[in-house]
Amino acid sequence: MSTNNLFISLLTCSLVFIGCSKSTELLFIEGRHLQNEKEYAKAITIYNQLIKRNGKLQKAFLERGICYLYLKKYEQAIENFNIIISLRKIGNFEFSLNEDSPFAPEEAHYQTPSFQAIKNRGIAYFFLDSLDKASLDMGTAIKNNFELSNSMIWQGNISYKMGDTENACKLFNNAKELNDTAANEFIQKYCTQ
Repeated sequence: MSTNNLFISLLTCSLVFIGCSKSTELLFIEGRHLQNEKEYAKAITIYNQLIKRNGKLQKAFLERGICYLYLKKYEQAIENFNIIISLRKIGNFEFSLNEDSPFAPEEAHYQTPSFQAIKNRGIAYFFLDSLDKASLDMGTAIKNNFELSNSMIWQGNISYKMGDTENACKLFNNAKELNDTAANEFIQKYCTQ
């Protein structure tokens, strides 16, 4: 085989291989489908592929961290949420990429709010009984009005687990005032005696 034919064959094989790989968006769809089917370990494999392709895809770290939460691998979940927080910072400044820029890199389209990572990290700390850290993270989510009523319910559970029933009930009632019906379960369970 001549050198030209070998080069063309290698180029063609490379193009076929590259053309057959799944797009980032299709892999995210596949990962979410696996999560919805409670196939968390398989979903993690998909998110690992995405992270291997581009280690700045915050959404891949978020989804992988959530899978680890469901698998009760809380330390691994925290690692993923911490990566998101570090990807969003330069020194003490948080930044966001402009996904509408014509020169936006791929990771600009898959950003995650840092408060989402902080809140989920707080949930992982809760299950590890690192209640001070959990309370700090959930307090940050509340102060920034991130998923406010749900964050209040989590903070209420943290307060209850720390022995502060009065504060827990206050938080559950605040969540109820925000029309979060899930708060009723906790009010009935912990606050009516």
